[in-house]
Amino acid sequence: SVRLDALTQYIGENDADSVSLMAENAVLDDILEVRSALYHPKVRVASATPLWMACALGFDDVVAVLIECGACVNAQNEFSESSLWIASKQGNLDVIARLLSADGIQVDLPNYSGQ
Repeated sequence: SVRLDALTQYIGENDADSVSLMAENAVLDDILEVRSALYHPKVRVASATPLWMACALGFDDVVAVLIECGACVNAQNEFSESSLWIASKQGNLDVIARLLSADGIQVDLPNYSGQ
């Protein structure tokens, strides 16, 4: 499908397993919305990862698949804001619970202003 082809290109040709897993979990529409949000002109967050954006948007299903595919749960954007930080700021409780259950999550990563 066109969506699956776009997703494959977005994730990378060498990561077909991730694409298949996302397709099986029926999260293609949400993944494509995350991709659109990452490149939207009003999104002013350079270095936001797909996981960070999915956390910001509250897409728990996407967060689950990205974590399962090996996304770094502690990656921070240029403002030192982690995925857990943005999920907390946005009040996305399901995403927060998912992140807190992820292996290796660091709950005390401060952002640039020490929050």
